[in-house]
Amino acid sequence: RPNHFTRAYAISTGKLFASETGPGAESQTDTIAGKEVGIKTTNKGYWLPRNIVEYTKGPDYCNNKIASDTNHPGMCFYYQNQTEGNSPIAYFPQVLAIRIARIFTNSPSLLAYAQEFILAQYGLSAIFFSIRATPFGKWAIVFIALLPMQIQVSFQLGADVMTIAPATLLTAIFMRRDFFLAGKSIIEKRIILSKHFYYCFLRKVK
Repeated sequence: RPNHFTRAYAISTGKLFASETGPGAESQTDTIAGKEVGIKTTNKGYWLPRNIVEYTKGPDYCNNKIASDTNHPGMCFYYQNQTEGNSPIAYFPQVLAIRIARIFTNSPSLLAYAQEFILAQYGLSAIFFSIRATPFGKWAIVFIALLPMQIQVSFQLGADVMTIAPATLLTAIFMRRDFFLAGKSIIEKRIILSKHFYYCFLRKVK
């Protein structure tokens, strides 16, 4: 997930969006709803420290004339990509990890590990409190949390954790509220719980 790594790093330096102009242009695959629809060319992106860009693009990339110039010594240009479709808020845990880790190091690999650690803690905490809040079907949430895809999402760089974790926690909170507001009707409670589990299933499939 190199694009998510550099996007989070750019946000941590105050560059919320790709508003800087590069020394050249880069052709990229244009996608709509996850499907490739053509090729687009962009000259927008971020000027970032050379070691950060080399970590994601390789050491030869920054020697290319489309990625560096004499006006930005020690910097390399990283062109915008599909991550621009994500809100900067979705990278909050990663940005927090980078800001803390940069106090001690500027090593790209250590910064990446710090991001993965914070994302895992955030995701696992949301799952833990979701299980605690759910009045019924706790083992179903445990099963979902232990699925390989869920574990992978919790530890990988990207915006998925910030999207999935709050949705899971809010579903558990609303489930708890509806469960206790439903009165003594067992059938009514089962209908409400079935509805929430159905929403969870749709979110998981999506």
